[in-house]
Amino acid sequence: IARKVIANIIALKMPFISALHADVIGLGTSIVVMSDIIVAAKTAHLCDPHVAVGLVAGDGGCLAWPLAMGLQRAKRYLLTGEKISAEMAYNAGLVTDLVETADEVLPAAQKIAAKIARLAPIAVQGTKQALNSIVQREAAGVFELSLLLEKISARSNDAAEGARAIMEHRKPVYRGE
Repeated sequence: IARKVIANIIALKMPFISALHADVIGLGTSIVVMSDIIVAAKTAHLCDPHVAVGLVAGDGGCLAWPLAMGLQRAKRYLLTGEKISAEMAYNAGLVTDLVETADEVLPAAQKIAAKIARLAPIAVQGTKQALNSIVQREAAGVFELSLLLEKISARSNDAAEGARAIMEHRKPVYRGE
């Protein structure tokens, strides 16, 4: 599913704007971060908790986060599975526009969409296509590898332990198996 979702986002001709009212986790975070423009409320958080449940961040996190915020900062959050506030994400470059409240998110996103809609479609779409060639180049390597590694990690004892720990409301005990 993740491969198709991310590939479809990359192939979109029209700008893709996310309006983040509340917290987003996992694949949802990858979808948001793959957006062209991200408007978020200060109260929202983003999180890719794959490693916290014994999985490789293979559904787009290893592709999208470093492109948006740089490799070192992306490693900080992808290797810990910790959430990042929208305000911190904005300061790091992961979120493009920040508003105070959830009620302001959609109007702000619509205002940006309206501004883009008034511009020359060929210019907007061509610019988006050129920028997405960077994403496509990176996707050919890191995304395919991360998907493969996620599939392998999903069959590990650590992933099974992560799932059991969630269901049993306890901290997992990983053994590297």
